[in-house]
Amino acid sequence: LPDAVYMEFRPWGLRPAQQMNRVATKGDDLQNVYQLEFRNVLEEFDFRVYAGTAASRWIHVKLLPPPQIDKLLLEVTPPAYTAEPIEQLPAGKGPYSVLKGSRLRIAGVATKDLDSAELITEGGTHPMRISALNHFSIELSPEQLVAGKYVLDLKDTEGLTNRRPPSFGL
Repeated sequence: LPDAVYMEFRPWGLRPAQQMNRVATKGDDLQNVYQLEFRNVLEEFDFRVYAGTAASRWIHVKLLPPPQIDKLLLEVTPPAYTAEPIEQLPAGKGPYSVLKGSRLRIAGVATKDLDSAELITEGGTHPMRISALNHFSIELSPEQLVAGKYVLDLKDTEGLTNRRPPSFGL
């Protein structure tokens, strides 16, 4: 067994070669397992593994994009006593003012197929419906509509989430 196994990166200067950690395994099949965890990778890179005089071929790592919101609809239904029509709020123009007793419908289209979608508010976490794989929606009752920050947390079928999920305020 080699004394140490290293991972080397390209482009040069991205980070120096790093020694990989040997992983304790059970059984005879996986006695020589080494690993190195990557955190906060922001751009593509190449790497190879070497130990002693042996080296692997260069391997290219391409990053998968996280899910983003392609289209977003925010629709407020005012309380019945106002006799006001349903109003569409312009996305990205919040914080928004709505009357107490209103309903809020959120619907959107993601750039990728979704595994889950949640709306996180100061009142709790609300699962959103997913249809056509990349469409999501939810309707909040007057009791669920609270003042504060609303965060749209999307998780795609590859397990990726947006590091900075989109949000708006009411």
